[in-house]
Amino acid sequence: MELADEGLIVLGKVVEGTLAADLKVGMEMELTTMPLFTDDDGVQRIVYAWRIAQT
Repeated sequence: MELADEGLIVLGKVVEGTLAADLKVGMEMELTTMPLFTDDDGVQRIVYAWRIAQT
């Protein structure tokens, strides 16, 4: 993900169910969260992820 105004490139996961074929260079994306895993104590660990923007 490139944040052009800020001059940053941010790498990260995309939400589950997103295929490489769904992604195109320059497309709008939104930041969200998703479960990564549940640890041995039963705590769900959350990670940030990108999803295709809803226009």
